[in-house]
Amino acid sequence: MALLLQAGVIGAVLMKQSGYQTASLSKESRAADKGPFALVRFAPDARVADITAFLDSYHASIVDGARNGMFRLQFAGNTMSQQDVAGLMTKLQSEKIISLAVAAQ
Repeated sequence: MALLLQAGVIGAVLMKQSGYQTASLSKESRAADKGPFALVRFAPDARVADITAFLDSYHASIVDGARNGMFRLQFAGNTMSQQDVAGLMTKLQSEKIISLAVAAQ
């Protein structure tokens, strides 16, 4: 049930723009932006507005998602050190709407 709710919430976030747009980036776009990636599971009670605010505040984009309830996010910016990425994951884990966040490639 929570998985369906999460998929619906993310679908609504992605569709809030005028018209249809895929949630993934092309390989060329991914290569151009060297920001870190994370696998994130949103809390079952996360609202669309909360997820949108979260993505905006972290300058993050959903680049792949809804695989076993996990969404692959990419954060804008330059390549980060492993220590900086670990700090980002700790910060993400402290967010109320995040139930799991791990670094990804």
